[in-house]
Amino acid sequence: MLYALLGVPAALGLAGLSGYAAWKGAISAGSLSAFSQQEWVAVFTAFFFFGISVHLLRKLVWDRRLLLHGAVTVGRVMGQRTGGRFRRSSTITYSFSDATSRVFASGGADYSTEYYEGMWVVVFYDPSRPHKSVAEGGALYSLDEAPRSE
Repeated sequence: MLYALLGVPAALGLAGLSGYAAWKGAISAGSLSAFSQQEWVAVFTAFFFFGISVHLLRKLVWDRRLLLHGAVTVGRVMGQRTGGRFRRSSTITYSFSDATSRVFASGGADYSTEYYEGMWVVVFYDPSRPHKSVAEGGALYSLDEAPRSE
């Protein structure tokens, strides 16, 4: 799944770059009024998808950083919503306590679609900024069990 997600930002990034090239071409020509309605739609669509790709890449980097270097605690799912017209998706809200017993609430996607209200969830968070957190099922990465030596 991760490799498929990496392909999406690459394709969307190329679309964004082509929209940017069209935009720069219009600016260098000295007239934005020469753009037709279809060209405007193409430019705004490209910038929209480029923004989505930047957001996905940022989430990939942030999730990886939290899973590798963040603190770990157990939280409780406070709410769960299921929706999606074409694909079943789930969103959860959860609360957790950091190492100093401060309570935080957060939320995000539940890519595993296995969490429900009241369930315990593993939460990774940044100890210096505990409001930056991700639940195990909400990360774009999955945790693999380390091989055991016998």
